[in-house]
Amino acid sequence: MITLRLLWIHIFAWGAVWLMSYWSGWEYLAAVLYLLVITLEADSLRGVEWGKRLLSSLAWQIPGFSMAFILLTGWDPGGIYNYAIFLLLFWMTPILPWLALLPPSDLAYPSYYYGLIGGAPLLALWIWTFSGKINPLAVFKHNKLGSAKDCV
Repeated sequence: MITLRLLWIHIFAWGAVWLMSYWSGWEYLAAVLYLLVITLEADSLRGVEWGKRLLSSLAWQIPGFSMAFILLTGWDPGGIYNYAIFLLLFWMTPILPWLALLPPSDLAYPSYYYGLIGGAPLLALWIWTFSGKINPLAVFKHNKLGSAKDCV
């Protein structure tokens, strides 16, 4: 169920980031809101066993993983290879503002290309991390401000 909610959040974030990009800087606000919403959604997985948390965090990024796999391996199922970067770019729309901030690279492709490929694993890791028993934000608050109750 959490995977379906994350998919719906991701799909609605496409439109939000896209629409907000018409006003300079607002797409970053939409991207921050997206990360905040999925972080709050990950909080609903707290207390769930490790395997289910991992499966949920990986399952909602299956389109991103599959397009990245196609691009990395050159596999061309049904002639989709030429469209894989576009599909991955479309799938990663909610984090595109952050990819635009990556510095230029001297590698074979621009740095945002590598950011797109790494986007799905990073988002899955984000959900898995924030669904754990220990909240990383509370630990940070406790370490910096000394005001978190018990960091869990």
